Amino acid sequence: MGLRYRIHHHDTIDSTNDEARRLASRGEPEGAVAAADSQTAGRGRSGRAWITPPGAAIAMSIVLRPRVSANRTTQIALLGGLAVLEGIRRVVDLPMQIKWPNDVLVRGKKVAGVLAEASFAGDKMEYVVLGIGVNVNDGPPPDSNLEYAATSLATESGSALDRESVMNAILSAFAERYPLLGTPALSALWSNHLAMRGQPVRVIGLAETIVGTLESVTDEGAIVVRFDDGSSRTILAGDVHLRGGPLSPALNNSPSPSKSSM
Repeated sequence: MGLRYRIHHHDTIDSTNDEARRLASRGEPEGAVAAADSQTAGRGRSGRAWITPPGAAIAMSIVLRPRVSANRTTQIALLGGLAVLEGIRRVVDLPMQIKWPNDVLVRGKKVAGVLAEASFAGDKMEYVVLGIGVNVNDGPPPDSNLEYAATSLATESGSALDRESVMNAILSAFAERYPLLGTPALSALWSNHLAMRGQPVRVIGLAETIVGTLESVTDEGAIVVRFDDGSSRTILAGDVHLRGGPLSPALNNSPSPSKSSM
């Protein structure tokens, strides 16, 4: 049986991810969706604020109870980004890419983001909340201090869009792709839309910054960065940015291939 949605709609809420967590903790089954016209405390990765003005964007979070191993849960964010891109394309034709690990870009500007948060009881995963935010008819305010340029679907397409149609298209795309969770097919599909692939990048983590060429995405949802000496590194978390100029000797110290969680 496929994923079935039950949408809990709010005019204004603190955070759809927080509301989805409340629903999940009360025993709501997989497919419960917390959606809101505006958020007062929405957030993205690393606690960054996600601004949701009333009536301008999509803010929703899906309760999931996937039957996959813990090392595959990082794929949920990939699945969310892929569903956002494919869903939007069912409504409006725009040139889009996915910026690893969780942003959807139109012409290099951020139009959407996803945030997956898992809850564990000991070693057992109880549920995952997948938050999705899409700038539909307006972007964030000018003083929102984003790391890079943001936009909206209306700005890029030249006309206002129906938010409910966009939301339903994304949910439909997610349900269709959900059976791929935990399989190599998901990362293969996702890689087709990878922004900055083959380009020189800087990956900024909590403990270190890695520079090299963005090569690929693994089945687990990590990226592979290749260095000038031919070695590579698999990175599980961080923020990817384009970089210019030659590799800095201080940063490019040719580490041996390994896995890094940042």
